[in-house]
Amino acid sequence: MPATLVIGYPKGSNVNMDYYLNKHMAGVTPGFKASGMTSFRVVKVQDLPGSESPFEVMTLCEFPDAGQIMKMLAGTTEEQKKALAEDLTRYSEKQATIWISEDASSATA
Repeated sequence: MPATLVIGYPKGSNVNMDYYLNKHMAGVTPGFKASGMTSFRVVKVQDLPGSESPFEVMTLCEFPDAGQIMKMLAGTTEEQKKALAEDLTRYSEKQATIWISEDASSATA
């Protein structure tokens, strides 16, 4: 079943979108693709009246299944984790929340 690696940047992160899209995502995309990522989207979150999202930006990385995401994450070296943590300070003022969502159903409109 298809799965999505979701990376949510909380409100107040003040994400530098130029750096995030042109440097960070450009740098991590080849490794994610090699691990099975089929596509990604970066979205700016907008609240609806009466409903406030805790996130300002979310990145949605699509994979064929959750197992491939888990395998990729498990294979991340300490050196890579350190580099990612250092890079975070260049585009966000807050730490992201990361989770996996698995498709339960889907349809095209």
